[in-house]
Amino acid sequence: MEIKRVAVIGAGDMGHGIAELFAVNGFDVNLMDKFPDMLEKGKGRIAASVAKLVERGKITQDVAKAALSRLSYFGDMAKAIDGADMIVEAVPESLKLKKSVFKEAGEHASPEAI
Repeated sequence: MEIKRVAVIGAGDMGHGIAELFAVNGFDVNLMDKFPDMLEKGKGRIAASVAKLVERGKITQDVAKAALSRLSYFGDMAKAIDGADMIVEAVPESLKLKKSVFKEAGEHASPEAI
C-alpha cells in the first residue's frame, strides 16, 4: 500500500511537528485538533518552523511553499481521517483520552488505513 495522505490527531507539541515532517517529505497531511486555538497555534508553529528551515538553508523556498500547501486543518476527526492512508495519534498522555481517540478513529478510518 502506498501512503499518500496522513491524518495527525492532535496539533500540540508533538502533533504539529509530526504533521510538518510528513508535509516537508511530500505527504498530504490532515492535522486535526478539537480545540480551535490549538489548531491555529499548531498552524502558526509549522509556518514558523518551515521558515526557519528555509532561513538555515535546510530546504528551499519552493519546498517550504509546497509543504505548507499539503497541509489541511480540521476540527472534526471524521473529516480529518477521510481518505487517510495512515493515522498518527498525538494527543496528551491520558489513557482515557487515547482510548477515546482510537475508538473514534476506528469508527471512521478506512479498513486499509494504518
